[in-house]
Amino acid sequence: MIRCPFHGFCFDQQGTCVATGYNTKAPPTAKVRTWPLREVNGVLLVYYDAEGKAPTWEVPSFACEGWTPMIGDLWRIRSHPQETTENSVDLGPLTWTHGYKSVEMLSDLVLDGSRLQARYAMRRPASLFGKSKEGMRVEFDVKVYGLGYSQVEVRVPSFGVHSLHLVLPTPIDEEWLELRGAVTMEPITRPQHINPLLFLAPRGLLSKLFARLTYNGFAHDVQQDFEIWEHKRYIQPPALAAGDGPIGKYRAWTRQFYPERTPMPA
Repeated sequence: MIRCPFHGFCFDQQGTCVATGYNTKAPPTAKVRTWPLREVNGVLLVYYDAEGKAPTWEVPSFACEGWTPMIGDLWRIRSHPQETTENSVDLGPLTWTHGYKSVEMLSDLVLDGSRLQARYAMRRPASLFGKSKEGMRVEFDVKVYGLGYSQVEVRVPSFGVHSLHLVLPTPIDEEWLELRGAVTMEPITRPQHINPLLFLAPRGLLSKLFARLTYNGFAHDVQQDFEIWEHKRYIQPPALAAGDGPIGKYRAWTRQFYPERTPMPA
């Protein structure tokens, strides 16, 4: 049941008002629109269809029981979900915006109905942990469902670190969206792979510490894109070059989520 904070009216799962805040009879015309709701991976997901149709696909759950508590944040930016989600396949910014090295696709882009999957790897600095100047190799397995839900499995093989990152853009009007980001991490069982000095550190505390460090890096990378997203213009067809990533295939895939004759992002 949902209660309005303004007058205390309560509504059931069908959107019917069942109580007022004054202990009086609920108005028979007091109804609200309902939306399909799912709870997946600790996140409440609301399904939107421009024609009011029921969901034709679902977001699968991810087995992360026993992982660190989810750490997340909320940002409000002027952009469109298609633009923020396009980062899943746009490889250029990984080098030129975020400073990663040796960016490579690990497999071809997979387009399966409402699901998109991309896998790539790169190297980023790891001097804090005593690694070489070449940096640590990080592997990404990106799964996108629709335009509002992206989950990224991140693995650092040399450290034995495995985390899950969620990127959830929600449009709030024609110009603005709320972007939620969150991270959870599989417990660290071999800290000596990160640094021999960590062998005696309490495992639970260490896992939470590295989850926080991982989230801080994730949030930093996401916020680096804000100014670009807010000034980026949608050009169709895009002028693509070798090394950009499969942006053209991504944009063709996104068309299924728009009603016919709906204009694309401006």
